[in-house]
Amino acid sequence: LQRLIAGEHAGHEDEPAPDAAPVAAGAAAEPVAETPLGDAPDAEDILDPVEVLLRCNHNGDLGARMLQLFAESLPTELEALEAAAAANDTDAMARIAHKMRGAAATLAAVRLAGSISGVELFLKYGDGGPLSELLADVRHESALFLGVVPQIVRRLTDGAAQPEPRR
Repeated sequence: LQRLIAGEHAGHEDEPAPDAAPVAAGAAAEPVAETPLGDAPDAEDILDPVEVLLRCNHNGDLGARMLQLFAESLPTELEALEAAAAANDTDAMARIAHKMRGAAATLAAVRLAGSISGVELFLKYGDGGPLSELLADVRHESALFLGVVPQIVRRLTDGAAQPEPRR
């Protein structure tokens, strides 16, 4: 996570990342520093460019634009979700979580969609653990997603993420 937040300048676990300031809970998330796709853990699991292309009818520019729009709106949506949780407004939380999960799933952000599903299941059935932990997981997956978006966008627009033909 430090590599995603601080970029390539992150040191060992014991060393604080230079220029990395803690983010207050509920604060709008700043765009995460871009890191090489290979350095991000499970980057293809976070956001699969081939799956994005398939979902956008092989239009890399469309996929890139949709990813950028979602990445731009995600910090605001996350802040609204956390504000609704703080106000104990379960109806607003359910609406926001459903919207976020739908967008994430549509764009093949499987891990992010899964973490948001955890919030939805908690709201519907009361299962899955404390809400604070579920929201922390959504924040974590959001940071991972935002960390790989620039590279995936580049791959989509450069044509480097072409799906293999189906047999």
